[in-house]
Amino acid sequence: MKTRLKPVYFENQRQAASLLGLDEYDLKEWKADGCPAFKYGRIYHAELLEWIEAKAQKANPSDGAKGRRFAIGELMFALAKAYEADAITHEQYFEQTTALVTALGEKEVTTEWIQNQFDWLSENFPNIADAWKAHPKVMQWLHDLAGFRGQRKRLKLALRLTRPDRRNDRRNI
Repeated sequence: MKTRLKPVYFENQRQAASLLGLDEYDLKEWKADGCPAFKYGRIYHAELLEWIEAKAQKANPSDGAKGRRFAIGELMFALAKAYEADAITHEQYFEQTTALVTALGEKEVTTEWIQNQFDWLSENFPNIADAWKAHPKVMQWLHDLAGFRGQRKRLKLALRLTRPDRRNDRRNI
């Protein structure tokens, strides 16, 4: 049974939008999508709210991988807003968002996050040395992720194995 709300109906979209705090263009879009609240030139309050709620549930799945991905996306968006509002530092934003991206474990999202970090650094720091000074954690993460650190260690190990130890050679002479 539908709940009776006051007002029961709105005379036009402008009235509904202003009283409910909605955008008139959203109402027009919902009418075109077939929302049953639009009847005889009026907009019925309870039916509109039920339709909005049903649409929101379809758009925001809460089960399985899609729900997890959606929840992580919402958290990342909230962190971005907090960073833009100067509520958290870039380091806090980076650490928390990177943890979320890692927890999600999707290659596509990880690749996009890496590109996001490269873009941000290149926009803010034309010199790589300045980026290292300002954000060493971000730079180290990107450096490690790119595999440079591992390649350097492998190269040093290979050089030690192929080149005789000079200290031992001097002692033998």
